[in-house]
Amino acid sequence: MRYGVDRRRFLRTVGIGTVGVAIFGVAACTSRATLGTATTSTLLTNTATTSAATTTTATAVSTTGAAVTELVSSKRVNLDFVSAYVIERGDGLIVIDTGVQGSAPAIEAALVDYGKSWSDVGYVIATHKHGDHVGSWNAVIDAATGADIFAGGADIPGISSGRSITPLTDGDMVNGLATVTTPGHTQGHVSMLDPDLGLFTGDALNGAGGGVVGPNPQFTPDMDTAFDSVRKLATLEYESAFFGHGEPVLTGASDAVQVLASSL
Repeated sequence: MRYGVDRRRFLRTVGIGTVGVAIFGVAACTSRATLGTATTSTLLTNTATTSAATTTTATAVSTTGAAVTELVSSKRVNLDFVSAYVIERGDGLIVIDTGVQGSAPAIEAALVDYGKSWSDVGYVIATHKHGDHVGSWNAVIDAATGADIFAGGADIPGISSGRSITPLTDGDMVNGLATVTTPGHTQGHVSMLDPDLGLFTGDALNGAGGGVVGPNPQFTPDMDTAFDSVRKLATLEYESAFFGHGEPVLTGASDAVQVLASSL
């Protein structure tokens, strides 16, 4: 694996107008056995103007070591240094990523905040195989017994799973979300595009300084391919972007990704 990166490439990865330390300030893919102490999320005002969602003010709810922030009709489960997401859409709730080991209670709290339970989860999606995104995979799929489970095909062998995982390819639809293959951070990395809510990027992008930065080079073995994935995401239209690491960007996200891609 090639983790090294020269200064010029590092600055391109961080993005326009962001100091170099920011990419490492975003707590990137690491494997932790337990959750750290999460801080309550800053209240976010959603100014997205999609046809299916009205403008709302987000509320933060403290839960079992995490903060759940409602964003339009999705909830961000802020697990201190990494986030999972719960989306209410179509014929079942969707869970994107499962955090580190011990994150299932925090994800359950987001379900309860919807007035739902594990039986209402129809889909669980892993953006990639790293332990801070699938650390609670088996706990979640064991609780959500009726859920269909998905990940990028090339990453499935790296995910310890008590059930068979359906591989995702580019363009596959999962309950209204479109799969966008975004390899580089891992070979099988996928992002998910919700036509109403926006882009769920996993670690193909990160949030930092109120904006968008590239994948963390310390944990991305193929930066050239990862940059190609950033350019791919720059060709899509979405108002908001939700990251595995860093604060979501709720307005102008695709424009910000286009600026980042132009600098690579």
